[in-house]
Amino acid sequence: LSVSPALAGLKSLSRLDQVLASRTIAAGCYEAILADRAGRLLEGTRTNIMLLMGDQWLTPPSSDLAVAGVMRARVIDYLRQKSEWVRERALSPAMLTSRDCRGMILMNSVAGVVPVRNFGCVWLPVDARLATICGQRLLTE
Repeated sequence: LSVSPALAGLKSLSRLDQVLASRTIAAGCYEAILADRAGRLLEGTRTNIMLLMGDQWLTPPSSDLAVAGVMRARVIDYLRQKSEWVRERALSPAMLTSRDCRGMILMNSVAGVVPVRNFGCVWLPVDARLATICGQRLLTE
């Protein structure tokens, strides 16, 4: 994914990378996750991502995203209201196989919050905290 600094985090019609990547989604897969040139995970073709690592929630910095979505902002606000620790930082694929990884969610304003059970060949846990976030009505209204 290439993000123009002038457009970082803004919804725009300049989403060619996401459109092209969406054409590569294999049958039976929900989403394709895009990375930057260094291999850091950024976002899906139509979703933002967040990892639960240990006791903290991690999401890529909005300055690195093509779209810092409305649902992403709502989830961050919700978690902070619940006194959860949310940090913006780079996400590496290696984090998904770490012992600290307690799960991953995808989110957008249409689908709400969706837990990720499988990322490529990696089976991810669905921690109770993920299930709680995914089940909140306030996030899908």
